[in-house]
Amino acid sequence: MNTETEKKVTFACTCNGCRRLLPQVTRAYHQGEWHLNSVTEGHFFSPDTMRWFRSRISHIDLLQEPGGSDQGLAVIVSNKRDSAPREYELVTICKWGYITREHENYSIKHYDTLRQARKALASAVYPTACACHGCTIDRA
Repeated sequence: MNTETEKKVTFACTCNGCRRLLPQVTRAYHQGEWHLNSVTEGHFFSPDTMRWFRSRISHIDLLQEPGGSDQGLAVIVSNKRDSAPREYELVTICKWGYITREHENYSIKHYDTLRQARKALASAVYPTACACHGCTIDRA
């Protein structure tokens, strides 16, 4: 009996893919409302975080995964800091719930108006370079 082959490899990954949860980001819509905090990784959409940053969800669109049947989301989020005008940001969410924020020159890209953010949303694509563990396993 070879004991080498009987050893189990264990690790403490908590991503949705490793927890064997089905892709669920598009299931966040129920009872006529979006409940993004329940399906995304981290605290970005938690009520406390959104209240702290004075954030609002301005718009949500579905994104189709290239060559697949699963969908992600593109979300326009706005926030207001102190006396500064409200800023808008485009956030994409892969099918596993991992959040990717749009960057430009190593900083988060913000739009001055909702109209500018919606224009960027029209050209948004599914986050194919998503580095979450679920997407990495899917690409393997």
